[in-house]
Amino acid sequence: MKQLTLWQPWASLIALGLKKYETRSWATNYRGKIAIHASKRPVKADELARISYDSIGHLEYSFLKNLEYPLGQIVAVCDLKRCLVMADGKKPVRLKGIDGGVWIDRILPLEKSVGDWQAHRYAWELHYIQMLTKPIHARGHQGLRDVSEEILKQLNHEISC
Repeated sequence: MKQLTLWQPWASLIALGLKKYETRSWATNYRGKIAIHASKRPVKADELARISYDSIGHLEYSFLKNLEYPLGQIVAVCDLKRCLVMADGKKPVRLKGIDGGVWIDRILPLEKSVGDWQAHRYAWELHYIQMLTKPIHARGHQGLRDVSEEILKQLNHEISC
């Protein structure tokens, strides 16, 4: 299993199933289980306000403001099913090792509000998102990293319960 560290509120929005694509400037060939880790960076009120505004009524600021945002913890586990390149034209760009393309204009406002949907970036499609009832303290890392054996045991126990 791999671990991906994200800033809050984006890690919790994945855990809640409100964000089903993680947008990145880089692609990955990895497919499989990913632990979603929330970094220790605190949530900024102006980011919550921007997400609420950009969601066009799908996410109210009061809802976002009142959520709990664990820091320095794994908050969810999901499957990375596809890595798509974002395209703004009629024909998606095809790249080696990429599953296909996604047209930016077809992305729903809620999803657009919680990602960076610029052309030629990548959308990691997440499935089977499971929010952990008890987030697990773990060290964050840049990039996509292997989960330690100790954390993997905790995750397996948490997921099987």
